[in-house]
Amino acid sequence: VLVMSDCVCELPVITAVKSGISGYIKKDVDKEELHRALKSIAAGKEYFSQEISKILMEGLMNKSKFENSLTERE
Repeated sequence: VLVMSDCVCELPVITAVKSGISGYIKKDVDKEELHRALKSIAAGKEYFSQEISKILMEGLMNKSKFENSLTERE
């Protein structure tokens, strides 16, 4: 699953990753990046835009943000 979203806030990104997505990019990416993302995911790899990768790395630096980011119901 590739998420295309205008939202690049930390919690939704981390929640999406924890739910098992394969990629996350902003909706306004250029054609070339969209093509790279789709090609990567079709090959069974993951793809995260540079902005999203930065958010994920910052989250890893503070692991508590990864813990309990899903509600009990989710």
